[in-house]
Amino acid sequence: MVHPINKIYSNKQRKEYQETQKNQHCLSCCILPSETDIIYIVRISSPSAVNDYRIMIKRLEENGIAEWDSDKQNRISVGDWLGFILGDTHKATVELFKIVDKKSCKHRPSHWNSKKYTYQKVIEDVNKRQVIYFSEKGPEIPWNLWKKKVNYSEIYMPRGTIKAKNPY
Repeated sequence: MVHPINKIYSNKQRKEYQETQKNQHCLSCCILPSETDIIYIVRISSPSAVNDYRIMIKRLEENGIAEWDSDKQNRISVGDWLGFILGDTHKATVELFKIVDKKSCKHRPSHWNSKKYTYQKVIEDVNKRQVIYFSEKGPEIPWNLWKKKVNYSEIYMPRGTIKAKNPY
C-alpha cells in the first residue's frame, strides 16, 4: 500500500513534511534543550559501540534509566545533554538524551568494552571514565540540519565524545 503522502508530494515536499511531523511530535512529547544548555555529541558507528547503544536503549525502555560513559575528561554534568550520531554518514540523525545522574567509574557495566572503539590513538584509559545516566529520550535532529544551523562543515564528523555547538 502506498502512503497517501507519496501520491501528493514531490520528494522535496515529502522530506519537508516528514521533518515537520517529526518536529511536531518532538514538541508534544519530548523535553528540548534550551539555547544555553551544554550539549556533547558522539558518533556511534563501530559494531561494538552500536551494540552498547542498543543495550542502553533496551535498559532505558525496560528500567526507565540507562547509562553511558562520560567524555575523556569527565566534564559531562547532570543537566547537560549527550547526542548520539546514528546511521549512514549522509543521512545520520542525532538522538539527544539529558543527563540526570553521574557516578564514578566503579559503576561501569561489565559488558562495556574495556578498550577504545576506534583505532585512533587514545592516551587515556577508558575505564577511568565516569558513568552518566539518562531517564528518557529527548528530541532527534538530522545531523545535516545540525551542521547547517551551527556552521559546521558539510563533511564534519566528530571523533570521540566532544562538546558541540548547540543548534537550539
